[in-house]
Amino acid sequence: MSILIKSNIFATLGVTLALAAVWPALVQARDVKSLEDMKAAVRENLPAFLQEPGEVVGQLLNVPLAPPLSKTFDQQKAIDAVFGGGAVVISADCRRRATAAGEADQGDCVASNGRDAGKGAYIQLNFSKNMGNGNIKFLRRSLVDDAMTPEKLPTARLSNADALNKALGFLGGAFGLPLEEIPVPPANAKDSRVRSLAVAGMDATGGAIRSSMVQKVVSLQRGFPLEKPYVNPTNGMMLTHVRGPGKAMVTVDDTGVVGAAIAGWQELRKDPRITARNAKSVNALIDEIAEDLFNNGVRQFERMNFEIQVDADWRGTYGLLVPAVQVTLATVPHDLNEDQQALLALKSTAGLIKKYSLVDQAGADTRQ
Repeated sequence: MSILIKSNIFATLGVTLALAAVWPALVQARDVKSLEDMKAAVRENLPAFLQEPGEVVGQLLNVPLAPPLSKTFDQQKAIDAVFGGGAVVISADCRRRATAAGEADQGDCVASNGRDAGKGAYIQLNFSKNMGNGNIKFLRRSLVDDAMTPEKLPTARLSNADALNKALGFLGGAFGLPLEEIPVPPANAKDSRVRSLAVAGMDATGGAIRSSMVQKVVSLQRGFPLEKPYVNPTNGMMLTHVRGPGKAMVTVDDTGVVGAAIAGWQELRKDPRITARNAKSVNALIDEIAEDLFNNGVRQFERMNFEIQVDADWRGTYGLLVPAVQVTLATVPHDLNEDQQALLALKSTAGLIKKYSLVDQAGADTRQ
């Protein structure tokens, strides 16, 4: 069997957080003919707890923040964990933390062993020059074998629980990631944080197809606990955490961690100028969302979902915590049959995701 595996799973960290799920729409399949129609649709779909934005803002401003990566990430410890005792080449500009214009350098420092080009073994570690950005990536490539056979493939026979523990241990130990900012699903919920990556191909005779489990992929979303969870009255589901900026992904096989990435785990600081008094009124929030959606050309949607989040107002080396709500519009129903799909020919079926601050930052309280 001849197999070629070319994986770039760290290009996009598309992970979800079940505990901070979107609040499902109450009203569906809406045609919008005017701005007033859009305002009515937003008002009807707005979750009950967002009828009092000040209470939500108060909760989001008080979520616990762990020490940031700018304090917990140790460059030498990370290099030792990734490269062991092997030789390491560190890019010459790693010491430069500012650009020629005097602004914080948003780029990465690169440490490597081997050559990126060619078929030899290669290891690379990237990390933000200014760790307030919260970006770290570790990639390992084994010696490329042109005559790859099933017997030479890596294996991942370890359990999902073992893969998760190895991933968390590596992220916390090698990179100093604050594990307290990774929510744990409730005992009665399905844990979808670990997925299996398998490859398959025909055997040497061109007959039976063989499948091999080669990696476990662990996906993690940063999240913060709410002091007072919100309960969805329609289904009893409880919102216990809110999403924050930062995602992580780790690949594990039976030899251990073979790759890891942390993306956008920004340093967050609380803005002393903002309090619950700066929360937008429910009417102002509805007007802002409706006007933005209508001005973006939304005239029809199937579902409108809301998700409160912790966002960041980026300041170059850290972000100021901003309470926010993300609105997601789905333009087509789920599970369309072929005839229904044919009716959508030449029409845009793309959804829309927009984020809005829950506070009036222009009117921030300047009293200390």
